[in-house]
Amino acid sequence: MSPVRTPFKPSNKALNMAAGGWTLGYVMQARTGFPVTVSTVGQSQQAPRGVQRPNRLRDSDIGTRTIQRWFGTGNVYECPQGTDDGKCAYQRPALGTFGNSAIGTERAPGFFNVDIALGKSFRVMENHSLQFRAEFYNLANMTMFGPPARGVDAPATFGLISSQANSPRNIQLGLKYIF
Repeated sequence: MSPVRTPFKPSNKALNMAAGGWTLGYVMQARTGFPVTVSTVGQSQQAPRGVQRPNRLRDSDIGTRTIQRWFGTGNVYECPQGTDDGKCAYQRPALGTFGNSAIGTERAPGFFNVDIALGKSFRVMENHSLQFRAEFYNLANMTMFGPPARGVDAPATFGLISSQANSPRNIQLGLKYIF
């Protein structure tokens, strides 16, 4: 956060004391959703692997996104091993094989946040001053969601977002007397 001094400096002493000399600092974060790699139950017979990527049959048809179904209500589900209904995007690989799905085929929700700090120092006497500071975290009070569940082999939770990636708005005020 790099503070910026306000250029406003009125000639009236009382107005200058109230409105002039403020500093403003901010941090803004904005990013698109990070890539999510869809996983399925391990079929490769290699014990340390646990989970693996499924076979990708076609592009996902997202349809309508909600936090209960982030990957949509379209064709983003897994066909049983060895079958293809012509609609599903993923398929469990055959026993003893690895899936062909690439890494990062789906996207998590994006993120946007703004934090602002506003401050001013008031001179009380020659070597005494009073500093006021107001800090606003998550100024817009926007909810940013965490990553969705990515196990396509569990249709009840696939695409379910169960966490929040940021905190609600927080306002903090501070007053410091310097002598």
